[in-house]
Amino acid sequence: SLKKYGVMYIEQLLNADMTKVLELKRIHQYEIPKHNTTWYIDLSNKIEQNWEYIKNSSNANPINRLTLINKFSNLKGKIITTDHAHGPIMGKITRELKSHDQTVVMRHMIQETTEQETFSPLKACEGCPLQESLPTLDTKTKGSNTKYCAITADVTKVSYLPTRNSRVSIGNPEDKRIKTRIVISPRSLRHYHENNPKPIIKKQFKHNIDNHTFSKKIIDTDTQTLEMLEEYTRKLQRSKQIIAYTDGSLITDVSSNSSTIELKKQRMGFGAICLVENLNLGRIEWKGKVEGPPSSTRAELWAILSVLWVIPNKTAIKIITDSESSIKAIKGYTDERKGKHWSNYSNPLILQTIKELIYTKEIDLELEKIKAHQGDYNNERADELAKLGSNSGSIFSINPKYLREQQFRHKWNDNNIDVSIKELIKKKEKLNQPFPEVWQQSKITDNKTSTRDNSLRSFSIKLLNEELPTMKVLHTRKPEIYKDKKCPFCNIYDETNTHVFMCKDTPNTLKNTFCYILKKVYTQETGKKINPNMLQKIYRSHFLQEDIGRQIRDTLSVDRFAYNDLVKGLIPRSIYNIVKNHTNKAAITKMVILKTFYKWKEILRSTWIIRCKEFLKWEISNEINEIKKKSKGKRPFDDLEYLELKKQLVQWGKKISIE
Repeated sequence: SLKKYGVMYIEQLLNADMTKVLELKRIHQYEIPKHNTTWYIDLSNKIEQNWEYIKNSSNANPINRLTLINKFSNLKGKIITTDHAHGPIMGKITRELKSHDQTVVMRHMIQETTEQETFSPLKACEGCPLQESLPTLDTKTKGSNTKYCAITADVTKVSYLPTRNSRVSIGNPEDKRIKTRIVISPRSLRHYHENNPKPIIKKQFKHNIDNHTFSKKIIDTDTQTLEMLEEYTRKLQRSKQIIAYTDGSLITDVSSNSSTIELKKQRMGFGAICLVENLNLGRIEWKGKVEGPPSSTRAELWAILSVLWVIPNKTAIKIITDSESSIKAIKGYTDERKGKHWSNYSNPLILQTIKELIYTKEIDLELEKIKAHQGDYNNERADELAKLGSNSGSIFSINPKYLREQQFRHKWNDNNIDVSIKELIKKKEKLNQPFPEVWQQSKITDNKTSTRDNSLRSFSIKLLNEELPTMKVLHTRKPEIYKDKKCPFCNIYDETNTHVFMCKDTPNTLKNTFCYILKKVYTQETGKKINPNMLQKIYRSHFLQEDIGRQIRDTLSVDRFAYNDLVKGLIPRSIYNIVKNHTNKAAITKMVILKTFYKWKEILRSTWIIRCKEFLKWEISNEINEIKKKSKGKRPFDDLEYLELKKQLVQWGKKISIE
C-alpha cells in the first residue's frame, strides 16, 4: 500500500527529528488517501513500539525532504525555501532563470494564520521586515493594487519545498478553494535546513596540457612521416585559406581454397590533399594507415583529422569529402545542443580529437559533400592515396592521455574502445569473446576437490584472463625491476599469456602434441584408429595456424579462431564438426572433445612450469633476487616524462642544498 506513496524506507514516515510518525496525508505531496487507513494506524503503532531500533544517535532523519534546485530546469511557479538569518523563508519563483544568474528573486510566501493557530495553506506576503530594496511584484489580478514583497537568494542554496494543491481544509471546511499547502511542519523545515544536503561539486577532469604540447603529441606515427608533416605545417604558415580533399578506404583481403572462401584481414587507409591559393606551393598530399574497428567512416574521419592536425592555427579551411556520415558525425559531436552522449557515437576518440583540435587551433572549418567517383580529379586522387595508405608503413594513432576535455574512456583488456559502447555490448564478439566454449572438467560447486584439479582450474582462469605473471604483468607491477615487456628469451614480442606458447619453436611441439592427444583419445572412445583424412584436415585447420599479427595488436572482431586462441584453452566449433563427421554420434564426439582439451590444458600447464623454471634462471643471471621481488614499490606512474623531470628536480635540489 505504501508503494503508491513513493515510500521505500521507514524514515520516510517520520518527521525531521524522528520524534513522531507522520500522518498519511503528509507522506506524499500529490495523492491524498480517500479509503480506510486503519492499516496505517496499526503500522504507526508498530513503529512507535520499536523506536530504539529505528532512531539513530544524531536524532536526525537521514531522509531529507528538501532537494536543491537545478537552475536549468523549468522553475517558474515553483515553491522554494532557503535558510535566512531570521529562520527558513518560503517563496515562489515568478520567472525562469538564465544561465548566468547567480541569484533568484522570489515572491515571499507565508502560512495562513489566525489569532490562535497557523495553517498549511500558503499566501503571498504583502510586506514585511525581510523585504529587500527591490521593485515590488505587482499582482496580475484585475482591479487589485496589492503589491507583494520580493526577496533574493543564492541560487545554489535554494531547495524545492514539498507542497500540495488541495481543496481539503481542516481549519475552515467551508473553504473549497484550491490552495497551495505545505506538507511539512515549520519545526521540521528548520530541522531539514540544519541538515540540508550540500551542493554537488563536479570534479574538473581537464588536463593541464598547453596548446603546443597538445597539438604536437596528440597524434603519433613514425618519425619520418612526422618530420614530413611538420615541414608541411611550416610551408602552410602564411596561408590562411586552404581547400582540402580527403578520402578513406577499407579494403578486405580474402583468400580462397578448394572448399571455402576464408576472410583473412581488413585494412584501412586514408589520403589527403591540400590546395593553397595565391602561393607557389602547388599541392601538398600525404597518406597513412590506421587500425582499430574496421570501418570506412573511421578511415574517412582519420583523413579529416590529419588535415586539421597539419594545418596551422587560425586557418580557414574547406574540407571536401564524399562521406556524408563523417560530416554528420563531426557536426553532431561538436554541437553540444544535439543531446546525444559522446559514448553513443562510433569512433568517439577520433571525434573528440577533431573537436579539441578545432577549438585549440581556432580553425574555421567548412565541410562540403561531393559525389564519389564522378570524375573530380582531386577526389579521385585522394581515393588513390587512401588505397595506397592502407599498405603503407605509416600507421597513425591517437595518444588519449593528451586529450584534455574527455572525462573518461571505455577500455577492455587495457585497450581503448573506440566504438559506440551500446553497439559493443550488443555484439559480444567485439569484446574479444568470439568463441563459445571454455570448459573445466569439474564443477566449481562440487563437494569433492583435489589439489590437481584446483591447480589446473586456477591456471586455466589466469591463462584466459591475462593474469599469469608474464613480463607484461611484472613490468606493470614493478617497472623498476622489470624494465620492459619484451620476452627475455626471444626479445622480439611482448611476453603475454599467448606469447609464452608461441615463442621460438614451442608452437611446433605443442601442435604435434595436440594432434597426438586427439588421436589417442579418439581411439580410446571409439575403439578404432583415427581416419588419416580427418587427421590431415585437423593439421590444416585454422585453429592450428598462428596469427603473428595478434602478438602486436589486439584481437579484432573479424579475426578467425587461431592457434593464439587454442593455447588459451578455448574450444573452436570447427573441431567438433570435424570429429562429428567421422563418429556420427554427438555423445561420443562431446566426450572426445572434452577429454582432449582436459589433457591439452595439462600440457599447457606443464609448458608454463618449464618456462617458469627458465625464467627463474634468467632472473638470477640479471641479479633479480627474492628481496627485490618482495620489496613494496610505489604504484607505477604512467607519465614517464614526468618521472624523469621529477628525478632531475630532486638532483638539482640536492646540489642547491649542498652549495
